Amino acid sequence: MILPKTPLKPKFRIHCLGMWAMRSAFLRNLASRFRKLRGKYGRPFGGKRGEGAGLLQAILANEIEALEVADAAKNDTGPSLILKPVIRSGPPEAGWFGGEPMLPPHVEWPEIDGVPLCFLAQIDLAKLPTQIWSGLGPREGFLVFFNHPNRCDAKVLYVKGDLATRSADVPLPDFRDHGAAAPRYPYYNKFPVTAIEHVGQMPEPIGWIPGRSSKFPAPFGGDKEELEVANPQQLPFDATSLDIMIKCMSDEIDLRLRQCAIQLDKEPMKTARRKLLSVQTEATETRKAFDEALRNVKGQSFDPEKCAAFIRETGSLPLTHFELIRGSDYKVTDINPVFMSLIDPEKSNWSGKYLLKLNNYLFECFVREPDNMSALHRDRIEQICEFRAAHESGGMSHAPHGFIYTPHGQGSANEVLLELPSSYLTGWVWGDFYSLVFLIDRKALERGEFEKIMVDITN
Repeated sequence: MILPKTPLKPKFRIHCLGMWAMRSAFLRNLASRFRKLRGKYGRPFGGKRGEGAGLLQAILANEIEALEVADAAKNDTGPSLILKPVIRSGPPEAGWFGGEPMLPPHVEWPEIDGVPLCFLAQIDLAKLPTQIWSGLGPREGFLVFFNHPNRCDAKVLYVKGDLATRSADVPLPDFRDHGAAAPRYPYYNKFPVTAIEHVGQMPEPIGWIPGRSSKFPAPFGGDKEELEVANPQQLPFDATSLDIMIKCMSDEIDLRLRQCAIQLDKEPMKTARRKLLSVQTEATETRKAFDEALRNVKGQSFDPEKCAAFIRETGSLPLTHFELIRGSDYKVTDINPVFMSLIDPEKSNWSGKYLLKLNNYLFECFVREPDNMSALHRDRIEQICEFRAAHESGGMSHAPHGFIYTPHGQGSANEVLLELPSSYLTGWVWGDFYSLVFLIDRKALERGEFEKIMVDITN
C-alpha cells in the first residue's frame, strides 16, 4: 500500500470512551466523599444495609481502592522517561510516533479478531535508560505499539534484527464529527521522538490543556492572535492559502446579510427597521465590490503582488456590525450600529477563523513537504508544533497524568509501558482528549514477554 502524500488532519480520530469517562469521574468524586465519611464515622452509612446499599458500598470500595493505588503511583519518585516529539532536527532520536512501523520479514501485521490494527509508535529500547521499569525488560530491539481501530484493545510486538518498513490495509479508526472532513487513510502523522530522563510525575506542561499553563504561553498569542496585514507570516503564500482567506472574508459578508434578513423578517420597530435596511444596503454594496476585486485574483496562478492589492482593496470595505436593543416584550426596538471595515483586527470575526485555518494548512504543508516551505512560514509552524510537542509528550515508567483503573506503580504488579496523549501533531484522540496507556505485568516484562498487555484510557 502506498502512503498517501496528504497527511492526516489533526483532531478527527477518536477512540470513544467519553461516556465511561463521565461516569467514572462522577464515581471518583463520590468515592472521595465516601472515604472522608468513613474516616470520620468509621462506617459508611450505619444501620442496616439492603442489597442496594451493599452494591453501592462495593462500588465505592472499588473506587476508593483505585484512588489509593493511583495516589501511591503519583507519589512515586522513581525514574521515568519522557518521549518528546522532535520538531526541529538536533536531539537524538529514540523511535517515532505515527507513520509506518519497521518489522522483520517473518512477522505478520498484528490483528485482533481478524481486524488489522493501527500502528501508533515504535521505540528503540537501546536508547532507554536501564533504571526505568524497575530495571526490568530488554534493552535491545524495538517495542512496536498497535491498537484496535474501533475498541479499547491493543497489541505490543517486541522485534529485533533485520527490519524493513511495512504497510498494511488498515481500517480507519472511529471518529467523532468535529466539523471537518473525516480522515481518508489509516496512517497517523509521523514524528521522531527523543528520550528525556526524568524522576517522578511528568513535568508541566505535559497533561495540561495547551495555553492554560502560564509558564508555557502559546506562540503568537494562540487563539487571541490578531490579523496584521503587514505581517508576511500571516498572509496567503499560495493559491490554497489565498482561497482560505477569500472564503473567510466572503462568509463574513454573507453572515451580515443573513443577520439583516433574519431581523427584518421579524418586523422590528420603525427606527430599528430603517437602520437595518441601511446596514443591509451597505453589506450588499460591499459584496458587489468584493466580488469585483475577486476577479483579479481568482482562477489565476498565485501572484503575491495581486494578492497584496486584493487585500488592500477589500480590507477597507465597510461592513457595519449591529447590536440589538430590545423592549420589555423582548421585541427589537432599535439597533446600535458599530462601524467596522472588512479587515478590522479588533472587531471582525473572520480573521481569527482565517488564522486558525492558515495554521492547519501550514501544518499539512509541514508534514507533507517541509523542505518546500518558505523559511518564514516554516518557522511559524515549527514554533506552533514545538509548543504542541511540549504538551503532547509520551511517557514510560511513570504515573499517568489522568486517572486509570488498572493498578500500576510500585504498589501493584504492573508497570506503565507507554502513555500516548491525544495529539494535534500525530492526529490521534483518545476518549475526550485524554491518553491511551499501555501496561504490563512486571513478571512478564522481566521475561521479555509482551503477548499479554493491558490498555486503559485516562479520564
